[in-house]
Amino acid sequence: FGAILLTVLGLKCTKIGSASETEKSHMVLAGGVMSLLSGSFTLIAVSWYAGGVIQDFYSPTFGGVRFELGSGVYLGWVAACLSLLGGSFLCSICRRTSSPVRSYNYRAALPPDGSHAHKPGQTIYTAAPPSDSSTAKAYV
Repeated sequence: FGAILLTVLGLKCTKIGSASETEKSHMVLAGGVMSLLSGSFTLIAVSWYAGGVIQDFYSPTFGGVRFELGSGVYLGWVAACLSLLGGSFLCSICRRTSSPVRSYNYRAALPPDGSHAHKPGQTIYTAAPPSDSSTAKAYV
């Protein structure tokens, strides 16, 4: 229940409180981790019970009532797998805010003497002037 609650509060469309994008991302990540944990614990519990049932069923010395695997065990396995799948999706969609933002500054290389003059054989290209719309053919 806590995983669902945290995930719903972390959605971008939910406007409860004044949480920033990073706080909402952390809420969704916490909900995903809780969903992964609940799926893991459910899978362990259901598999443990199923192992006990199978062990008692095939034991020749067991004198009690013999149970078989029923629909509840299979539904538990499906629920655990869906919880693991949902938790992994929630954890994978969270943005990593800790990665540094890289910015690049590109500057033209200056000659060794520091002057801004261009070499005689160097051509500098500039944008063409806008053409007159009355003489240009427009294709629509």
